[in-house]
Amino acid sequence: MKIAIVGRPNTGKSTLFNRLIGRNKAVTDDLPGVTRDRLLSTIEHNGVFFDIIDTGGYEKNDKDPILKHIVEQVHIAVEESDLILFVVDGKNGINPIDREIASILRKKEKDTILVINKVDHAKREYSDFYSLGIESVMPVSAEHALGIDDLLDAIFEKRKEDEATLRDHRNNMDSEYIKIAISGRPNTGKSTLLNSIIGEERAITSDAPGTTRDVIDIPLNNKYGDFLLLDTAGIRRYARTESKIESYSIMRSRSTIEFSDIALLVIDGTEGFTHQDKKVSEIIAKAGVGCLIIINKRDKMEREFTEQEIHWQIPFLSYAPILYLSAKYDDNFDKVFKQIKKIHEGRTKKISTGDLNRAFKQITTYKTPPMASGKEVKLKYMVQASKERACVPRFIVCGVRAKLTHSSYKKYLVAKLREEFGFVGNPIELIFKEG
Repeated sequence: MKIAIVGRPNTGKSTLFNRLIGRNKAVTDDLPGVTRDRLLSTIEHNGVFFDIIDTGGYEKNDKDPILKHIVEQVHIAVEESDLILFVVDGKNGINPIDREIASILRKKEKDTILVINKVDHAKREYSDFYSLGIESVMPVSAEHALGIDDLLDAIFEKRKEDEATLRDHRNNMDSEYIKIAISGRPNTGKSTLLNSIIGEERAITSDAPGTTRDVIDIPLNNKYGDFLLLDTAGIRRYARTESKIESYSIMRSRSTIEFSDIALLVIDGTEGFTHQDKKVSEIIAKAGVGCLIIINKRDKMEREFTEQEIHWQIPFLSYAPILYLSAKYDDNFDKVFKQIKKIHEGRTKKISTGDLNRAFKQITTYKTPPMASGKEVKLKYMVQASKERACVPRFIVCGVRAKLTHSSYKKYLVAKLREEFGFVGNPIELIFKEG
């Protein structure tokens, strides 16, 4: 069962969404129009699972492209949902936009619960809201969790999933997705790339920097595997953030990259590399996730960058493969998923200790480690650290004075490991131990 939360701006839709899912996934603030994209999450009540969608504030304004997109997103959410939670402001009363939304919902004959939010007294009279023509009415305070259990019970009574659907949903929830963070500075075409890959306008796009504020997660299955696509807000310097909302979005973008298995770093090929591209690349490198560099807007580029230029501009990701594409005009993204699959295979690759040490012996014999403080560094063997899930390839190097191994020799070892075993698009971590 799919539920959409709709309403005009600043009625507390995102606060209700966060309350229902039990965590701060949607950005909330007292400013109108904070939520711009559809957010999807799953909640459980009495053993039944529900998909719930948070939408942007419905506000008719054909001259503003952002507001126009938001209205389109609301209509899409209503169309694809089984139940609508129509949120109104219990403090400020009925607004003309409320009446317009109610009219739309009645015409669509959607099963709807009118959620009167921001109630301050259990016995307060809300009879005026019945004039909206919605039969089911629930007063709540999303901020203070008042009436939320009653609302969940009302949702539960509206539609119960059968046991077979419940088992399928749980199996889907437990399936292992390859988590892909679409990252980069603002206005490089991240949301356009997401929309093109999934084939619908799930994220709002605009030429105005900073259009994406929420982190959007979308499951995707294709011939290359099961993926969870995470579209993040553009990352810029804190000094240039215009509001606390954007600062919060940036922090969540960082945590989204850290949560992912692989990050797609989207670069605007028409503008070249900036300080912020370098900053995002550093965040990806520190997170230890796999990476694919995507040079976007190739249709407008005069020439391609050399590999040397790219690695000089973003040295933290010298191991990442590079793809050129046009998120707006390309209609086949197989080459993206082929690279993602290679990178993920590198993260899950397990090398036997025998094969690893045969290669290690050849590597260290060809070039021995330099002395440290006049004493010989003897590296004896290497083992791959165990791992329960896909993570950064990590190796333990043991030997006499191993911890004194020079940084230049560490880079040599990493380069040779890549040459021998691959690990495309992944950082390699070496841990040196005495013994």
